[in-house]
Amino acid sequence: MINNVAKTLLSCVDKTMPMFASDMYLDIEVSPKVKEIFCEIQNLMNGKTSKHLISPISSRFLQMNVVACRLMECMDFLTVYYYGYLTEEEKTKHRFVLTVFTEACIRLFVTSCCNMYK
Repeated sequence: MINNVAKTLLSCVDKTMPMFASDMYLDIEVSPKVKEIFCEIQNLMNGKTSKHLISPISSRFLQMNVVACRLMECMDFLTVYYYGYLTEEEKTKHRFVLTVFTEACIRLFVTSCCNMYK
């Protein structure tokens, strides 16, 4: 029953956000070495405490707001982490586009979630 309610409430929300959040979680949090590097990046960038990404759960539609907010909080750290994997050409070509696009997707999702509660 709850799954059906969650599916109905999330039918107006873009489906790419849960997949994106899940990919980010699996990419960072599953590997202990990557998780340690991500925490170190946060410490070097004066993060007060290391923040871990939250795994989205498909049956908990309200949790996606928390997941999206955590991604927004970690956006600078994620940008620094993934920036190292780009080639030099990609770094100059996509430097600001990646950050702006990702933040826009997350803001759109949070806004659509907030509109569901009104």
